[in-house]
Amino acid sequence: MEPKEYYINLARKVMHERWPQAVGGFAGGSILRGQGKPNSDIDLIVLLPKVERAEKWWLRKQGVPFDVFCHDEHTLKHFVAADFADRRPVLLNIIAEAVLLGDALELRKWQRYARQARQKPLPALDGDERMKWRYRLMDKIEDYEDVACELEQAALACDLYQELCDALCYKAGLQRGHGKWRGRQAKKADPVAAWELWQALGADLRHPAGKRLLPLAKEVLLKLGGPLVKPEVNIAPVHMRQEKLRLFEPE
Repeated sequence: MEPKEYYINLARKVMHERWPQAVGGFAGGSILRGQGKPNSDIDLIVLLPKVERAEKWWLRKQGVPFDVFCHDEHTLKHFVAADFADRRPVLLNIIAEAVLLGDALELRKWQRYARQARQKPLPALDGDERMKWRYRLMDKIEDYEDVACELEQAALACDLYQELCDALCYKAGLQRGHGKWRGRQAKKADPVAAWELWQALGADLRHPAGKRLLPLAKEVLLKLGGPLVKPEVNIAPVHMRQEKLRLFEPE
């Protein structure tokens, strides 16, 4: 691996070459934390004066992969708020830990905000969210109990494991992870329970008849209120109308 300054200069070069009008940027990721692996990428948020819509780029510079998020103030606020509501504030974490590419006041303001926001507890599951999550978990448990073959069990075991990792994070008031961060966040939320889930997943993949994930999943479901036993309704948001996406017109 090259020195940290090499990657900072590389990120700065990517920003200036492709987005010369940028206000500045935030460069982060495991490489800049000194934890990079051979395939690690650099997360780069480019703050622009004005964009028609946000963009996400994947590119390489001198062999180094970059995940680039292009925003202006408006779109960045929207995506940060959406991530926070989803309990997975990826952009917020990048900004909080990033190296600033530039000295614009907006960059320092955003980083100060991100670091303060990370100290706030995530919103608790409200009634509708809890109901939807109970249904989702109940549905996966029922499918897992009735798997028809080992291939189905492998897919469902991995899916159920991820739901339960998220549950540990919800219970602890932590953000949930994605990809490799799912297990990391679950371990941070509850090391003992995360270890039990990992052991159960491994056992179920090796010995499908055992289904060690089932009792753990049922215990979590009970803590959320148990299986749904009465009619429930989930009403779609008003903006989700057919006019937004015209796949066909009725004859």
